[in-house]
Amino acid sequence: MERILAMAEREAASRQANEAAKIANETLQLNTVKDDAKAYRSEVRRGQHLATAIMIAGISATVFCAYIKQPWIAAVLGSGTLGNVVISMLNAKGKQQ
Repeated sequence: MERILAMAEREAASRQANEAAKIANETLQLNTVKDDAKAYRSEVRRGQHLATAIMIAGISATVFCAYIKQPWIAAVLGSGTLGNVVISMLNAKGKQQ
C-alpha cells in the first residue's frame, strides 16, 4: 500500500512540475510577444518622425527655391515631396484594409 501511495505522490509531484514549467513557458512567450509589439510600435513611431522631418525639409526647400526665383527647381521639389506624401498615404490606407 505504501508503494502505491509513494508512486502516486511521485506522479503528482511530476505533474505539478510539468504544469509549472508549462505556465513559465507561456508567461515567457507572452512577454516576448509584448516586447516585440513594443519594439514594432517604437519602430513605426520613429519612421513617422523621420518621414515628417523629410517632408518638412522638402517643403522648406521648395519654398526657398520659389523665394530665390527658381520656379522649375521649386516645382520639381514640390511635386516630388507632395507625390511621396500622397503615395505614402495611399500605401498606408491599403495596408489597413
